[in-house]
Amino acid sequence: MAARLSDKQHADAKAVFVQLAGAKQALSYTEATSALEALGLEIKDVADFDQDKSGSLRYPEFANCVAAAHRTTIVDARLLKAAFKGWDTRDTGYITPKQIMHLMESGSGLPLGISKADVKEMIEYIDRNGDGHIDFDELTKALLA
Repeated sequence: MAARLSDKQHADAKAVFVQLAGAKQALSYTEATSALEALGLEIKDVADFDQDKSGSLRYPEFANCVAAAHRTTIVDARLLKAAFKGWDTRDTGYITPKQIMHLMESGSGLPLGISKADVKEMIEYIDRNGDGHIDFDELTKALLA
C-alpha cells in the first residue's frame, strides 16, 4: 500500500526499485535491503514484507517496507528528541561533555570496556562544529546516520 508514502517518498522508492529490479520487476531480499540503505532507511527483516512468500519483493511489497521504515525512523527521532530533552537539564538546546560524562557514569558506571578517553573521543566525533557542546542535530546525525 504505497498510499502511506508521500509523493516524494513514493517517487524515490520507485526510482530505486526500478533501477535495482530491472526487467525482473522484483527485488531479492539482499537487493531490497540495499535499496532501503540507498534511501537512508533500515528494516530488520525485509522478508516480513514478502506477502506471497516468493523469496523476493514486488513493488507493492517494497513500498509497504519503505513506509514501515519511514514510520520507524519517525518514532526513533521522536524518542531521541524526548531523551535529548531529558539530558538537556538546563534547557540550553545542547548538552555538555560534563553532562554526557555524568549520564554515562550514573548508575553502574561507564559500560565495561569504555574509558573516559573513549567518551571524550566520542564527544569530539559527535561535536561536528567543534563548539564543545552537542546539539540535537549533531546527536541525530551521529545516531541516525
